[in-house]
Amino acid sequence: MEPPAERTTALSPSPWEQPEPEMWRPPPPTRHRHRGRRGGGNGYAIAGAVGVVLLFAIAAAIVLWPSGSETPPATDPATGVAPSAGASAADDSRTQAEAINTLLDDMAGSRSELARAMTDAQRCSGLEGAIPTLQKVVEDRERQLGEAEGLAVGALAEGERLKSALTRSLRASLDADRAYVRWAEAERGCTGATPANAHLARGGRLSTGEATPAKREFLELWAPIAREQGQPPRNEDQI
Repeated sequence: MEPPAERTTALSPSPWEQPEPEMWRPPPPTRHRHRGRRGGGNGYAIAGAVGVVLLFAIAAAIVLWPSGSETPPATDPATGVAPSAGASAADDSRTQAEAINTLLDDMAGSRSELARAMTDAQRCSGLEGAIPTLQKVVEDRERQLGEAEGLAVGALAEGERLKSALTRSLRASLDADRAYVRWAEAERGCTGATPANAHLARGGRLSTGEATPAKREFLELWAPIAREQGQPPRNEDQI
């Protein structure tokens, strides 16, 4: 009887004999092939050029689009002067002339009151009634002088000279009227004809020596302006 065949049992490899596991690596990126890639650069250039042209077209349409109103001409071809500027200058001239004429009316009213008061004051019996009127005339002259100094005359021919003559006339008239008040107050209580004194003499000198020449200068400058602006003519007794 033959002895049994020798059997060999294979043992599992020892743990230390196991091969080390491979480290994980990401798969290589997939490359996609794009159809029609050839000539792509030229396509982008054409698209960019079209975009630029389109932008210019839009900008031109905005600039040239009619607004519905036309810009008025800067100047009048016949005169070479801007219409709005000419109209504004004419309005200014008319407004300034009207302001002066209104002041002259006020001054003429004060002159009439002064004349009546001076007539009453020639007799002592009239002094008490004349003095309040003379004082009111002085107050009116002070106000009128302030208005004259504030007049706008830039749109009038020789406007500054005109204004200077008017203010000098008013200032001299105011000083004369103050002298008349002092005269009347000093002679209060007299009898008969009111005697003259130094105040009365000073008032006369101021009136004839300073106020009247300034009035004449003013009227010479004012006459053509009044005609042009439709204001009434005046003489020395009306201002």
